[in-house]
Parts: sequence; C-alpha cells; structure tokens
Amino acid sequence: MFQLLFFINFLFFVSSTSKESIHIIEDLPIGTSIYTFYTEGCKTENSTGTYRFVDSQKNSNDFFLIDPYTGRVTTKKLIDRDDFCLRRMCSCAKCEITLEVLCVHTGQIFFNDLSVIIDDQNDHAPQFPKSSVTIDVLENVPVGYVIPIDVASDPDYGNNSIQGYRLVEDNSTGKNYSNRIQQAFQLDYSKKNDLLALRLMKVLDRELCDSLQYIIQAYD
Repeated sequence: MFQLLFFINFLFFVSSTSKESIHIIEDLPIGTSIYTFYTEGCKTENSTGTYRFVDSQKNSNDFFLIDPYTGRVTTKKLIDRDDFCLRRMCSCAKCEITLEVLCVHTGQIFFNDLSVIIDDQNDHAPQFPKSSVTIDVLENVPVGYVIPIDVASDPDYGNNSIQGYRLVEDNSTGKNYSNRIQQAFQLDYSKKNDLLALRLMKVLDRELCDSLQYIIQAYD
C-alpha cells in the first residue's frame, strides 16, 4: 500500500500599511536606491522576514529590484517617463505607478504599497518634420491670408514640452536685398489647439521682391 505524506504550511495575513508616495526623476542610473521598506512586525531582534513584489510579472516591476532581506528598492533599468506614457504604463499628466510589496515573517504576511511618481526632465529638443520648406504664394492674396505650418514635436511633457514659436527674418542676403518686404508675415500659434500658421501682414509685390526667407524656432 502506497502512502503519500505531505505538509502544508499555512500563512496568514496580518496587516497592511498605508500607501506612501515618493518622487523620482526619469533616467536615474541603474542601481540607484529610491526607497527602503521598514515594515513593522517583519523584523525582530532574532530574525528578519523576506520582501518581494506581489506580482513579479507586472510591467512596472521589471524596472525595479527589491532586496529580499533589507527591503531596499533600486532601479533595474533606465526609466523613460515619455516611454512609460506612450506605452500607457502611466498617465501622461501624472506618471504614477504603484509597487505592491509583501514581507513574509514567521508565517505572517505584511503588505506594503509604494506610489512612485516619475518626474519629467527636459531631455528632448523640439523637432520639425522637415528642416526646410518652400511655399508658393500668389502675390495678389489679401492681407490676413493664412498659411498653415506643420508644428514641431517634443516627447517631453508639461513645462518641458513646446511652449511657443518665434519667427526670425532671414532676408539679409541674396537677390534684391534692398527691396525685401520687412515684417510681411507674422506667426500665429494656438497652444490649446496646437496649430501653427503664417499670417500675411503686408501686400506682396513680386516685381519688387520675388522671395522671402524666414526661420521658425520652436522653444520649450
């Protein structure tokens, strides 16, 4: 007669602590210590419990390590806030993720939650789709005529994203310099709608001036 003898260890839930919140900046060096859990009841004079993430397969946990004996959390990979936003791992408005941690000590389980808010740094410069554009305009278009312009892009968020544009005249050299029409266009930008355009401010005369050059600068 075959008999199978087995044992079951019963663990029981004890308590959970209130969620704490910390801020870190993106792109911290790998191995940077960001937090250490000190769970009441999970450490005694003679023994210490072990820490681990509740769900080791959770995407955000892939970017952090936790020391099982000290509860110290360090970065495992470079954290790019803009990438987290694009992958919808966090909200673009407030990139906040929660690390769920448990500590097991003498058959007891203690739960801890840590809110990690990832702050953006200005690590991207605005980029236009093209470095130069040629636009053909009829000389008899009325003053106030609007020419839409492609906006620049910047993956950074909030105050680190695009704040506005500048129009710089670049008509100091070339053919018929003395006949250039000064301040023929102004730049219109709606930050709310993210729309950019050139607006004609003066009458054009091709016989007087057959081309104008401008530089549009995006600043963050």
